[in-house]
Amino acid sequence: MQVDPLHHRCFYVYGLGLSGMAVVGYLEDQMARIIVGDDKINDDVAGHAPQHVDDIDWGVVDVFVPAPGLPETHPAYVRARQEKCEILGELEIYAWKMMLADEAPRIIAVTGTNGKSTTTALIAHLMDSVTEGSIVAGGNLGLPLLKMPMDANWHVVELSSYQLDLQTSFASDVAVLTNLGVDHLDRHGSVEAYHGAKKKLFDQTCDHGGRLVLGVVDAVGLAWYQEFSGRTPRAKSVGLGEDAQIHVADGQLHVDGVTYPLDIPKSLQGRHNGENIASAIGACLAAGNELDELLSALASFPGLPHRLEHVLRKGELEFVNDSKATNASSTCHALRAWPGSYWLVGGLSKPEDLSILAKTAKETSAKAFAFGKDAGVFVDALSDFVPVTQCPDLEKAFHAAVAQAQKGDGGTILLSPASASFDAYPNFMARGEHFRGLVEAWGA
Repeated sequence: MQVDPLHHRCFYVYGLGLSGMAVVGYLEDQMARIIVGDDKINDDVAGHAPQHVDDIDWGVVDVFVPAPGLPETHPAYVRARQEKCEILGELEIYAWKMMLADEAPRIIAVTGTNGKSTTTALIAHLMDSVTEGSIVAGGNLGLPLLKMPMDANWHVVELSSYQLDLQTSFASDVAVLTNLGVDHLDRHGSVEAYHGAKKKLFDQTCDHGGRLVLGVVDAVGLAWYQEFSGRTPRAKSVGLGEDAQIHVADGQLHVDGVTYPLDIPKSLQGRHNGENIASAIGACLAAGNELDELLSALASFPGLPHRLEHVLRKGELEFVNDSKATNASSTCHALRAWPGSYWLVGGLSKPEDLSILAKTAKETSAKAFAFGKDAGVFVDALSDFVPVTQCPDLEKAFHAAVAQAQKGDGGTILLSPASASFDAYPNFMARGEHFRGLVEAWGA
């Protein structure tokens, strides 16, 4: 095994969540010197006392490792740049780990704006069903990158723009683009920078001879496919229309002009999941699997918690938890999958155009119940299009929606917030668990 370039260097790891602690553990194994910091944690963590940005000796710091979501305006980030420290993310360190290993798993990497988690989980499910050996999903979904076992045959990793932005060395065996919209402008500053962070994955994978599976459901994805198909014969297009080599339409899968019937599980309801199915099938074919085996495994996919998750049906009411929908385009998919819903929307809104969301709500006859810190933002955006009830929090919105549904003919109570959760919850999972608890208490 080659000598790890991390050996004996000094790292300031800022942000001690799951990925940050995985970085710390890996660096310890490499005998690196480690300083840690966190905005909220003050007590010792794994034998390390968190230190404030102004209290450390920056003269000994070689590398700054920020948590994936740490803003570039954060004092630790600013100081690291001032001190001319090398800045690395966990994905770059993971890439080095893979390159330096005597034997390493093969990697399928998934990125995009929407559908990343479902596509990643579906790929892992299909691969686990049809291939021998161990398949492990992780990254932005599940295990942190540096905790994923090295004796696995395949790593299936979901990668965010935050992770991709802080790397220059990562390349996968198969790189998958679900779609490209607008998100995380508070971090990247522009749509071009956001898209550019993601494109690095495909440039680097292409340059290393990997295979590309590119969603062509939007103009940017189509342009990327046209570019990469001119650079490599290993690029495939996926999507919902005939312009894609692999696409889903009318409940059928089309692969290079041949049509196959699909047994689509309830966990993959909705037109948008056609994109996810096409992307996952494309990735698994690129990894060398047989199509007939993949089609047989599709029907048993259980779905993801908090992503169009069916929680309960009782009487005329159905409850769906889509807490993972943190932007407008993701929520549009949910509204189309569950038309006529009593829709719980709100939280900490993002700087994005809500006009498409409002139009989709009108087209699907949704009835909105806006809650959370930015409830007023959604009242303003939606009130000319659909009925909107403003509520102070999720619990009151839930009960208002249930009461209105019971006065009518029933229907679906849909939590699809189109917002971040940080105004009231530590993450979207906690918000989804709160919704699930409200449903269970109501149904008891």
